[in-house]
Order: sequence, then structure tokens, then C-alpha cells
Amino acid sequence: MNKTLLKDKLKSYSALATAVFGTAAVAEAQTGYTDVNPDATLTTINDSLTSQDIDFDGDGNPEMIIGQYGFVLPNAGQINLSLTLFQPNDVAALLGYDDDGYPYIQALASGVLVDPAATNWYDTTAFGGSQASNSVGLPQFSVTYGQFNTGSDLYVGARFLLGSGTPTTHYGWVRLQVNATSTTTIVKDYAYRINPNTGLVTGQTGVGINEMPSNVWFVALNGKNIVVSAKEEGNVTVVDATGRKVATGTVVNGIAEINLGEDAAAGIYVVNFENNGVMGSKKVILN
Repeated sequence: MNKTLLKDKLKSYSALATAVFGTAAVAEAQTGYTDVNPDATLTTINDSLTSQDIDFDGDGNPEMIIGQYGFVLPNAGQINLSLTLFQPNDVAALLGYDDDGYPYIQALASGVLVDPAATNWYDTTAFGGSQASNSVGLPQFSVTYGQFNTGSDLYVGARFLLGSGTPTTHYGWVRLQVNATSTTTIVKDYAYRINPNTGLVTGQTGVGINEMPSNVWFVALNGKNIVVSAKEEGNVTVVDATGRKVATGTVVNGIAEINLGEDAAAGIYVVNFENNGVMGSKKVILN
């Protein structure tokens, strides 16, 4: 596949993103959650972008859109794309990665913390455009690029600006399902942290889910072991800095000791604790 030609083709859609979006105001709850009901099913139509607005704060001016697009590229044939597009002046960023000069979005599992400490924020304006790909499919070659084409629920982690005058930085997620050939994207729901510069966990909605008070539990490191002490029983999930789930455990009789393994790399790990719909997240640094 000629990625340069593909990248040039997509750049023309930066103008489309700019035309669609407006500025946004900050709402007043701690977590703003939107259930896309019914789920928005986007299918490939060549040379036409089908899309779903993502209006995090619900003011009628979407901060981003999820799009499905297709076209025929010389020497490569049919191309199917699942895309995330931002307005460039939102100074938007996505948790993602660069594959040979072409931007892809990291597919996050449920329970991953999206916050300022993440190490792989990708500036969507870095390539002169305002979009990155969830998944790109070349059906005639049985090839797909990206991490989203699993048919399972996965999350986009986003950072963006809200407010006029002196805008503030906010963090959010969007839950998607992309099929194996990248011909269909289903948008299910999305949420964002209304408090500026504050992260949230993928899947956290603020609807029937409260945050675990800090005095209920604490986390410590003992070598390659994470020790969770809590006043309540609950489930523990540990993810690394890339959002990959690396360990799980259960708090029983007030404690859970989770071994990361001798090969655990140094860096930041996020420990998520959940008890009957009450959730909390804390970071630990393995040296």
C-alpha cells in the first residue's frame, strides 16, 4: 500500500472537520456521559464521509466526529477507513502511535486511565491535518492496519479544549466497535471529565458509578508486587503505560498482593479498584 498517497487523500478532509465543528462550553457535572441511543452504525460509502458527532459537553457544537469513509486508490484498489476527526484549533490529541509516518489511534480496553500522565499522546495536527485512523482496510489484499478491527468494544482516549476566551483542557473516551474489514464503525457512547486537567477511566460514565474514596484503599509496591489494602472487598486490574492489562486480583480480607512478574518493565502502572460499581484508580511507579 502506498501510504503517502493515502495520507494525501485524507488531508483533504481536514477542511471538512474544520467546517463541521464549533467551540464548546463547560458543563457542570463531574463526568459528562452520553449514550448514543440507538448505536450509530456507520458504513463505507466511497467518496462520502458518513459520521457521528461527538459533543462531549452537549452544547450542540461537537468537539470531534467519528467517520467512516472509502475510496479506490490506484494500484491498491478499495480502501475502507474508520476515522476520528478533530477541529484543529481544539489542539486535540489522541492516545495513539505513528506507523511509518501515518497516524493510528491506540485501541484501549475498558478500565484504562486517560489522563495527563499518559506517555503516548499524539497531536492530531502534527501531520498537517486533524484526523487519525482507527482502522484502515484493504480487502483485496486481506490486509488491515490499526488496532480497532476486532469486532469488539474498544475505546478512543482523547484530550481536547473546551470553552471560549481561555479554554481549558479536558479528557474523555469514545466507545467504538469496528468490524474485521474496516467497512463498519459502530459508535456506542462517550464520556469526559468536566473538571479540567483531570483524567477518567475508559468505561467510566458517572451514571451509577461513583469514585472510590481515597481513604477506603491504598496501594504500595513491594519489589515486583503491587499491594492493595482496602476496607472493602473488590476487584483489582493493573494496566501498563500503554493501556495493556498486565495483571488482575481480588481484595479478600482487606488485602490483595498482585505479582507483576520478573520481566515487568520499569515505568508507570495504573491500579484500578472496583467494588459494586464504585471505582477508583491510582498510579504506581516501578523503578
